[in-house]
Amino acid sequence: MNKKDYNVIVITVTTQEEIEVHKHCNGVTVRNLGNTNVFINGIRLLPAPGIGLSGESVEFSGNEDEFYRGRIQISFGAGVTPSAEITQKFYVN
Repeated sequence: MNKKDYNVIVITVTTQEEIEVHKHCNGVTVRNLGNTNVFINGIRLLPAPGIGLSGESVEFSGNEDEFYRGRIQISFGAGVTPSAEITQKFYVN
């Protein structure tokens, strides 16, 4: 069986922006850490229902040898503490 090495990049975003996708990205996970709605590529993620809990998350994942060529466009609804954690999984050459 052919094994492949991978690593992850994790960033926290608090403003509307488009995130650069790693050229060997195989999967993306976004988790709402704030108290506002997060919109990732138009998909709404609700905030945590209470203190100490996580908000909703979404994952875009590929099969072996597939690369994510989409975009990561993030925006936030109205609120006091917008925050999202974005994790990109990528193959290491």
